[in-house]
Amino acid sequence: MHKMIKENLEKIIEKSFEDLFGKECRCSLEKPAESSFGDFATSLALSESKNLGKSPRLIAESLVENLREQNLSFVKSFSIAGPGFINITLTEKAIRKEIAELIQKKFVETSFTGKKVLVEHSSPNLFKPFHIGHLMNNIVGSFVASGVRMGGGDVVELSYPSDISLGIAKAIYIIADVDKKSPQDIFEMTDEKEAVAYFGECYRRGVAFYDEAGEEAQRKIKDIANILYAHSGAHNETDSRNPYWNIYQNAKDSNLSYFKDICNYLGSTFDGFIFESEAGIRGKAVVEAYTEGEEKVFTKSEGAIVYIPDEERKDINTMVFINSEGNPTYAAKDIGLIDIKFSRYSPAASFTITDNEQATHFKTVFDAYAKIEKFQKEKGMVAWEAGSKNINVNHGRMTFKGNKMSSRLGGVPLAEDIINAIQEEVKERSSEKIAKFSPEEKDEIQKNIALSALKFTILKSKLGSNSDFDPERALSFEGDSGPYVLYTLARIHSLLEKAAMVSLTPMVKEGVEISSLEKEIFHAENVWKKGIEELAPQAVITFLFKISQEFNSYYAAHTIIDETSPEMSAHNLYLADITRKNIEKGLKILGVSSVQKM
Repeated sequence: MHKMIKENLEKIIEKSFEDLFGKECRCSLEKPAESSFGDFATSLALSESKNLGKSPRLIAESLVENLREQNLSFVKSFSIAGPGFINITLTEKAIRKEIAELIQKKFVETSFTGKKVLVEHSSPNLFKPFHIGHLMNNIVGSFVASGVRMGGGDVVELSYPSDISLGIAKAIYIIADVDKKSPQDIFEMTDEKEAVAYFGECYRRGVAFYDEAGEEAQRKIKDIANILYAHSGAHNETDSRNPYWNIYQNAKDSNLSYFKDICNYLGSTFDGFIFESEAGIRGKAVVEAYTEGEEKVFTKSEGAIVYIPDEERKDINTMVFINSEGNPTYAAKDIGLIDIKFSRYSPAASFTITDNEQATHFKTVFDAYAKIEKFQKEKGMVAWEAGSKNINVNHGRMTFKGNKMSSRLGGVPLAEDIINAIQEEVKERSSEKIAKFSPEEKDEIQKNIALSALKFTILKSKLGSNSDFDPERALSFEGDSGPYVLYTLARIHSLLEKAAMVSLTPMVKEGVEISSLEKEIFHAENVWKKGIEELAPQAVITFLFKISQEFNSYYAAHTIIDETSPEMSAHNLYLADITRKNIEKGLKILGVSSVQKM
């Protein structure tokens, strides 16, 4: 395992502090705001001043004197600034050696390293269109999964499709009893997109119909719902003769296939699915098991079963888990989902990606499950500590700037319509830039530009924040955009290809002053670690913008490949190569595809 200079130096400073003052401390080195201050800085002297009863300046002077006496081979200088900040400048050799070693690492050492982590995202209602909310959920979920995977975690990506509900029964009623379609009619619908649009329309019609329908029709729809609930847990001979069940199964298969295709286009695949129908059965059983006696977590109320939180939990409210019809609500299904996840996978952590508005819902569910586990532990039953290992990650909403896109997309746009609209914008803006490529290459480039623009727009703010897609900014090849970073990467690939043609290999030229680009890249590992552990994609994106700008500034000021100066050309290519490798690693953390041409 590579011992980073930062970690090593923090331990050395902590040891010096203890030797000088007889007390333990925790040193944290940060990147200075200005590169002229050095490579690292610490405010340790200021934070420990009160504890020691000494001025920060005196503490800093004692520490710096002790550190200088140690003649650390990788440190060029120590200095004191202001009231007691300690600035540290490293040797060029040490910086380049660390960059070279870290670039070879396939993953970042984090708290997730070597642990199994579940990431559940993009969980659709299979009878409703995959819309803008699902799209944001997919992009945030893919980032969490990609980041944890790059942080050394053994990631299992799951989706939790809603496949059974009264709403779906309403859609099945419209298909079978109003439109008079048979299971075979549904099976023979070969146009996947058209079929999914039809099922979504039936869902909408079913909801409207139910509100105006008489008691007899409503009872029929409830009977269909009961058929679906009954058969979902134990498929048997009678199912094959039930037209409602077969229509449902064929429609479900079409919707699931379409969902996988959309997610695959976005660059994400799933290791497994846990359906709401399965979770509902487990959840109902768990809730009912903890509704009576000494192990009571839930309470019967007016024919339903509810959860009443402790009085001190002012942030959550009473919630229904089993309704008066005897069916599990979303809350009970989430209890079942947790139970299935942890019994099936035994993860160290489980992330659930949802809209901001569901934050309170999950606080309540997690609180209830923590109490269930408390009773399980007392009885010596297997308890996975899921109450503390469940993490709800929220995303915000997205709007669209510009009359053209807004009018094209309407109120609640579908994911596919958003992607198509952005790709149309890309075609209009990039036609000249990519004219030299084949039609197949153009399609792939335009797709990568569109998806990078979309993903950067959503991920460049703190998770949970709202996003506004502005085509002028998001699709720009200059400034803080996904296409700008991809364009920089493509430029570097082109340079490296040209270099190979004239037999030039990236290599450091001794004696060349360390560049501001190298000083930025030196801190890459700390950025990756922060982005992954703190779920902070914005930190990763800010860093990618910075090193892209640094490289492009260097590119503008230097002739990268000069055959009359092979050693300096090799050094320039070394800078290009370390930039390439770090851009590719950052994109991989974000869940954004790399490119070689643009």
